[in-house]
Amino acid sequence: MAGQGVADCLDGSAALESEEGTLVRAARLFGAADQHCRMNGAHRYAPDEPAYERHLAIVRASIDEQAFETARREGAAMPSEEAIACALGEAGRSSESS
Repeated sequence: MAGQGVADCLDGSAALESEEGTLVRAARLFGAADQHCRMNGAHRYAPDEPAYERHLAIVRASIDEQAFETARREGAAMPSEEAIACALGEAGRSSESS
């Protein structure tokens, strides 16, 4: 299912962003992945859940709650094309590490 592949890629990109320290961007991509799952009937595979939870916890613990929730909402509001462009780094990076 194409929806599953896009959701997996958005989650993977969010995880990479969290490891690189671009935490607001990571939260945005996690929000986009969550919304993509809801809209397309995709789901995270059980073996992927621990890594997802670990990266999400890193992001949530590293930025304040309001910034985290705002970024997740922004990601959830992105059209799929915009979320994919963001994941590919085509949406312009700013200093979003905090």
